[in-house]
Amino acid sequence: MIFNAIINSDRPLVIPIFLPHAGCPFQCAFCNQHLITDGANDELHQIDSIVAQYLGWSKKRKTREISFFGGSFTLLPRTLMQKAADDAIKWIEKGDIDSLRCSTRPDAVDNETIKWLQNNKFTTVELGAQSLSDNLLKDMNRGHTAQTVAEATERLKNAGIYTVLQFITGYPGESEDDITLTAQKLKSIAPDAIRIYPFIPLEKTEIFNKIAAKTRELLPVKTVIKHSAHLFVAAQLAAIPTIRIGLPEDGIKSPYPGNISQVVIAEGLKLLRRQGYTKYNLPKSWDTSLQISLRKE
Repeated sequence: MIFNAIINSDRPLVIPIFLPHAGCPFQCAFCNQHLITDGANDELHQIDSIVAQYLGWSKKRKTREISFFGGSFTLLPRTLMQKAADDAIKWIEKGDIDSLRCSTRPDAVDNETIKWLQNNKFTTVELGAQSLSDNLLKDMNRGHTAQTVAEATERLKNAGIYTVLQFITGYPGESEDDITLTAQKLKSIAPDAIRIYPFIPLEKTEIFNKIAAKTRELLPVKTVIKHSAHLFVAAQLAAIPTIRIGLPEDGIKSPYPGNISQVVIAEGLKLLRRQGYTKYNLPKSWDTSLQISLRKE
């Protein structure tokens, strides 16, 4: 069989506006947005300077987006959302930016909110799914179910909004059954793309404290990479591109190799061979992963 890789052929320039934990009413067991965003403050009042800076040094891309990351954007007070959108839309009206995107929770995109997003130039929404195993979601203190993710994705896609699901793999306690269930449900939910974040214990979180107290154990790195590859392959076989593997490295101590994305893709290629794929149609950017996958263990 021949495996044809699924990739994003037209990656936009994404200009991030970080809102660490802004709007989110929950405290998930793994979450420390202030650490992930390298201590960034709420940047809603710095949109103009941030956009100007990015446009000044970034390479020209076919499409350019302003994105509100790091919090649950659609759970902010509507007046604050509108102010942020208005400030960003000015750049669209000038012709410098093409559209907007945001990240939020699956339980924060009802029909009224989706209509507001459409009316305010948002063409992409990223949902923090984290897992599609209800047992794992409960353990993470997510406050929603896998069905919530499915329904939110369907509403967004029906509205013509490009929908990305974000997943954590290797969360302490994650089993083979959990990742298999997530992979199976991913195909039926069919988002437009996914991100995969192999688990990293972040300081000042509930799960970090449990690991420190030895009441929970980290999964071995090899197991986390295996789970990540399982999800990656499931997405590929469902024609869903993976737009990122791994968290930003700045300020975060990671147990994984610096080339985690290449390693996960390599493990995925091994898995595909075991499934009977003997020929590959791969992008040039995957050459290193292919070579890693061919090494004898």
